[in-house]
Amino acid sequence: MNHGHTGPKSLRRSVSAPRADRSRVLTSHYWAMPATPIAIQLPQRSNFDKKEIAVYLALKHIHLTFVALSLLTFFVRGIWLFMNSSMLSKTLVKMLPHVINTILLVSGVVLAVHLRMSPGDQPWLMAKIVGLIAYIGLGVAAFKVPNPNARKLLWVSALIVFAYIVSVAVGKNPLGFFS
Repeated sequence: MNHGHTGPKSLRRSVSAPRADRSRVLTSHYWAMPATPIAIQLPQRSNFDKKEIAVYLALKHIHLTFVALSLLTFFVRGIWLFMNSSMLSKTLVKMLPHVINTILLVSGVVLAVHLRMSPGDQPWLMAKIVGLIAYIGLGVAAFKVPNPNARKLLWVSALIVFAYIVSVAVGKNPLGFFS
């Protein structure tokens, strides 16, 4: 039975937007932190197509899945690095992070394009991109430098930057956990 909702129960339409143009937004309380709904701006229209909502949800779930896989592979590889494990020399262990991170990056770009988001218009998105560049640099350095103490410092720093990127994405605030 349809009670006026065109998508999953957790999706609600709202005509009030945080921006001055009062454009329609898709608000999802499912991904929201307590008392903080996440509003995603969709193209201005009077209705939202079920297919658009399904594509958005699929892209978001793919992106979030690969965020988790990226963190997991980086964390495990770091532990193996500190244990001097032979696992790091395995071909699959060397290739898998590149595949995971490529899918993560592509899904993020496709999601932003689908939602018509631009880093120039969304400061939090620009903060994620800058954080991503820092995370990549720190992560690469953590596996390249010969000094074990420097490796640990770089690895932990990369994990902190990763946490910052996630906090920016969740809060839609460029300051992330610093706010």
